[in-house]
Amino acid sequence: MNILIGILLLVWGLGLMAFGLWVFYALLPLWYGMFGALAGFYIGSLITGGAAGWVGNVLAWTLAIAGAALFAGLSYKFEPYRRMIIGLLMGFSLGAALAALFGGGVFLTALFGGIGAVIFAILVPLYFDPMIIVGSSFSGAALVMDGALLILPFLAFLLDRSGAAPLGRFLPIVVYIVLGAAGMGWQFVNLRRWVGAAAPAPANR
Repeated sequence: MNILIGILLLVWGLGLMAFGLWVFYALLPLWYGMFGALAGFYIGSLITGGAAGWVGNVLAWTLAIAGAALFAGLSYKFEPYRRMIIGLLMGFSLGAALAALFGGGVFLTALFGGIGAVIFAILVPLYFDPMIIVGSSFSGAALVMDGALLILPFLAFLLDRSGAAPLGRFLPIVVYIVLGAAGMGWQFVNLRRWVGAAAPAPANR
């Protein structure tokens, strides 16, 4: 079961990390669904006690599915607040992912997620494409690491992000930064091509 969940997280994370901006412009409902699921996933882990017990937790996955369905279904109903809601979703998801580096738990997940949501809700409308790239790259990188850890638990010294900062385990932090930066680099390289392909309908984004 852990391997199956790990594969799902790995594919989900790679999709966000490498193609977050493209998915937004090409398949908007899917983009909302991916981040709606991510927000639901972290809310479920928060309710059930934080990062230590979220893998395979029924509530976390139920809320992930519910979040994906809800936000995918409402993806064309958010105007004129669409970009702010995008920022809230992505900022909370990224903040919750970063909270795991400091031990996770209810307080840190809520604190980091809330701060991330506010920051991204303000900055996304101002610097849209770059913020989409940053948020999707590092949110995806967190999922990639979590998925890979389930598949390859013997690499915990490289992949286990939980509590890495206070415990002084810097290798997972370095891996996280490298993966996020790689996703950012790939997306920035393709920025003009992906955005250009969607140029006929920018007003609806």
